[in-house]
Amino acid sequence: MNDPKKYTLQVANRSLVGTENIHWTILIAALVIYILPLLLVFLAFQRWTLDSNLDSGLK
Repeated sequence: MNDPKKYTLQVANRSLVGTENIHWTILIAALVIYILPLLLVFLAFQRWTLDSNLDSGLK
């Protein structure tokens, strides 16, 4: 993968970490941006996810 536009999130994060320095502010900001969609989906469907887990254990 030589094209930075086709990098996965993990590879793109790894490119922010150098051998001698780490761009902490950019790295943490990128991680927050990556996590936000997953967190929003979980919060939107939290009730159904937890209900299905509880119901499956009671049957």
